[in-house]
Amino acid sequence: MIVFLWLLLLNTSFASSDIVWLADLENDDGGFNSSGDTLQWQWGTISTAKPGTSFDGTRCWATGISRNYLHDADDYLGFPAIDLSGIETPLLVFYQWYAIQSGDYGLIEANQGGVWTTLYPVYGYPDEAGYTGDSGDWLQVYVDLTGLDSLDLIRLHFHADDSVSSEGWYVDNFQLIDGDIVPPDVSEITSLGDTEDLEGPYLVEATVSDNVVVQQVLLVYSVDGSYQEELNMTLQGTNTYLAGIPAQALDSIVEYQVEASDGYNQVTEPDEPLSFRVRLPAPTNLSAAEKGGPIWGTTASLTWTSPDSIHQILGYAVYRDGTFILEEQDTEAEVPLVSGIQEFTVSGIFDVGEGDQSQALELEGAVPVVEALQPSEGYQSDTLRLMLTGEYLLLVQNEAYVDLGDGIRVLEMDVRDVDMAYIKISIAGDAEPGSRKLTLVTFGLELEVDDAFTVLDGDSRPSLLSLQPESMYQGEAGTLTITASEPFEDTPEVRIGSEIVIEDVRLVTDTQLQVDIAIPYTTGLGEHGIEVDDGTRIFTGLKLKVLDVAMGVDNGCSCATATIGGSRVFTALPAMLAFLLSARRRQQVWNLPGWFPSGNGEPSGCADLPGEKTGRPGDGSLCRMGPG
Repeated sequence: MIVFLWLLLLNTSFASSDIVWLADLENDDGGFNSSGDTLQWQWGTISTAKPGTSFDGTRCWATGISRNYLHDADDYLGFPAIDLSGIETPLLVFYQWYAIQSGDYGLIEANQGGVWTTLYPVYGYPDEAGYTGDSGDWLQVYVDLTGLDSLDLIRLHFHADDSVSSEGWYVDNFQLIDGDIVPPDVSEITSLGDTEDLEGPYLVEATVSDNVVVQQVLLVYSVDGSYQEELNMTLQGTNTYLAGIPAQALDSIVEYQVEASDGYNQVTEPDEPLSFRVRLPAPTNLSAAEKGGPIWGTTASLTWTSPDSIHQILGYAVYRDGTFILEEQDTEAEVPLVSGIQEFTVSGIFDVGEGDQSQALELEGAVPVVEALQPSEGYQSDTLRLMLTGEYLLLVQNEAYVDLGDGIRVLEMDVRDVDMAYIKISIAGDAEPGSRKLTLVTFGLELEVDDAFTVLDGDSRPSLLSLQPESMYQGEAGTLTITASEPFEDTPEVRIGSEIVIEDVRLVTDTQLQVDIAIPYTTGLGEHGIEVDDGTRIFTGLKLKVLDVAMGVDNGCSCATATIGGSRVFTALPAMLAFLLSARRRQQVWNLPGWFPSGNGEPSGCADLPGEKTGRPGDGSLCRMGPG
């Protein structure tokens, strides 16, 4: 469909202009005609993958709306006859998309004096051969028709050689305008890269032309997203304009575009602003000495390469996960690790400021950490069992060592697994009260934990208050009651030397124990120290006195049982005999010096043991012969 329009186009970006003729090609072919070797110019709906659709709608003219173009041909798309004689400034505007192989091309031609010659669009062809290669998108074309009397004196010429083909040449949305709607052409804008120049200016050149005249060219820039500033670009030569952005502070981001006007039409290029950053260069080649897998330890060794710069470098700042951790003058550092994945970067410190950070180096750490020491305090003169726990400690028996400072002696260290150990310590009575540092050595690595343990004044130390009874005889079995000043952590283990048998331990209250014991006849006489171990504290200070049973023998000769230390011999001794007969250390009581069972055919006269006389000769009770 051919539409004749005399419509005033009102647009703030363009000069006043008239649309004389319009062909959008949606309802008809626009009056165009196809000619040439293969007649391959077609009008219709695009069915090829590219461009896929027309510029505006679904239909257009193309060298093949459903196929690639044909080989070895010269084909033409002729325009309808539109009178141009009354148009003051005739301008043809249309849109095109093309994918044309090298050696093939498209041209706009005009019949001047009966000869078809190349007609150049405003701002020329993209290639000296014409339209060839790939347009990438639908592009607008302006053609000045000044000097032509009719529109049918121009045509589109498509030439194809005999080699490979591609999608072809597509054209759409034609307009004939009376007036200047062509904006200036802006190209070859200087693309500034990041710079360490702090003095400026930053020079920008652009090539600007117009089909009539260039009236003004501006360099428009902003810093860190602030308000735009404008600089007049001055003409340096043919179509070349120049301006300089003033010096900017370190770490500034500058965005800029070129804005050109011919007095009627204005254009800003590029669509997305160009940008550069004022910065100082970063170190390179950041790497770690430790290779492969997690790094066990508290530090890692890093090295890097110094950046090339016009400025003097004074040192380096090292960051872990974006946080500053240390400063170095050389290109290496021993950096502290944390457990898990972490990223390290390094920046240069220059005489004019700090530079960019290097590319991140990712490391995985397995850092040994002491998490707890329980209990964390003890009194002067205490003997304690501490539990040490942590992460990645790699504890090995006889390969790990602990120190808590002067006055605290480590008696033993029992490693339970790689991250836990029990430590038995003895605190001297004159150990200095106050906070202590824990030092743990594991696999040659020394870990220190400040304020890990506190020594308290021994005057308040938990202790054993009383023992009932305080003495017992050899051969006696009975129950001891032990009372402490503070609650026990758990049912304790009780030890009374190596000769006295502990049969049972019971918590009566949280501060009182009952301990069932048996004292063999071979137990040494005198005091035997008592240890009460509740798993945390080892209580000492009480002693059980073992008495010689013979000390209580009467010289009278009447065989009887006796009461010794609160237990009857005829009841205590059978229990002792049962123990002695069942234990590896058993010894027949009657084989002990001076003892035999009564009623066994020996003389019935014997000395009674001190105490209540209830026994009878020959009743099976144990007696001891009196003197003579």
